[in-house]
Amino acid sequence: MHNNFFLQKGFSLLEAIVALLLVTTLGLGLLSWANNNLLNLTKIEKAYERDDAIKNALDFIEAINLTEYPSGKEQVGHYTFEWSANAIEPAKDVILSAGYPGLYEVTLYLAHISIFINTELIHQFTLHQVGFKQVRERNLSL
Repeated sequence: MHNNFFLQKGFSLLEAIVALLLVTTLGLGLLSWANNNLLNLTKIEKAYERDDAIKNALDFIEAINLTEYPSGKEQVGHYTFEWSANAIEPAKDVILSAGYPGLYEVTLYLAHISIFINTELIHQFTLHQVGFKQVRERNLSL
């Protein structure tokens, strides 16, 4: 009698199951790695978006005179900036280098800024900023 066990060609069912298990394990590992990379990429994109929003908000609020507009809400592109400011120092005259009072009075404010994209709050921060108001007219007579 011939023993067919040693002459078998091809895979047995057990070998096929083990091979399938190895391929599945490697595939799941690769999918998990790819998923983690996509999640990290999403976090990085949100961080860049937040940084861009902060830079735009700083540029915007720098152009606002908080004495005239101590609070407000403004749509700029796809960002919405909301701010409110409170004076933390009383108004003071600007003193010129010659010792005379200047045309303006300045006030130091603490401003709270919120940045939104659509209705989603992206970031909030506070900063100190000077507001001004003209209180004198220029005297051109000599």
